[in-house]
Amino acid sequence: MVAAVSLAGGLARAADDLCQTCHEDIVLKFKTNPHQKGCESCHGPGQKHAETADADQVFSFKKASR
Repeated sequence: MVAAVSLAGGLARAADDLCQTCHEDIVLKFKTNPHQKGCESCHGPGQKHAETADADQVFSFKKASR
């Protein structure tokens, strides 16, 4: 089970250090970005993605319509 903060609608946030478990290169790169507010500030709640590794459980800019 992933430690997370519960949100309305059954969603939950995961901590950036949890994101770093699988996405270390990206998290470390963004730590030097002055606009970085945390992974979930752009990608939304990530607990389900962290628990299942299902890419459809978190917002992806690559998959967003243009």
